[in-house]
Amino acid sequence: KEKEKGFRHVERYDNVIYEFGTGGVHGFRTSGIYPGENEILLSVDAKSYYPNLAILNNIYPRHLGHVFVDVYKDLYQRRIKAKKGSAMNEGLKIALNGVYGKSNDEYSFLYDPGYMITITMNGQLLLAMLAEMVTEAGGRIIMVNTDGIEIVVTLQTIGPVREQFKKWQQITGITLEEATYSKLAVRDVNN
Repeated sequence: KEKEKGFRHVERYDNVIYEFGTGGVHGFRTSGIYPGENEILLSVDAKSYYPNLAILNNIYPRHLGHVFVDVYKDLYQRRIKAKKGSAMNEGLKIALNGVYGKSNDEYSFLYDPGYMITITMNGQLLLAMLAEMVTEAGGRIIMVNTDGIEIVVTLQTIGPVREQFKKWQQITGITLEEATYSKLAVRDVNN
């Protein structure tokens, strides 16, 4: 059986080229070293993004029914309780994230391309919404990659951008984890 080729859609917004596809969204401004003078580099990552999209929105492989969400949520809560960096935490992380990959594996009991594409599309659209909110608040998107965004802000725009983080979290129910980096040298969205 020949695999479907998937889809690809490209958009440009505020000099960032966004590619939407079966594997998630990827966005990139231009190669360079960031941040510039008097700028701050923020990185935000959606915590357990694909698992939380399923749990919070009751998305499940059709043949497994709603009980899937209950079990998935239980695994996620067990991971949250496990010590960060522990074998239990890492094992549960792999189990939780593996569900998405296995949902597109025709030999897996989790196989459901409808589930896979529902997670992917919703994840991309929500991350694009976050990128737009951040841009409108004065942030400059450097990269977007599946579940996170690298942003350049100034002292004047950092407050409004963080307000948009809070607003997005309230809308989606998904937690953003923020980090600040001194330098980011990028060639493209993956390097």
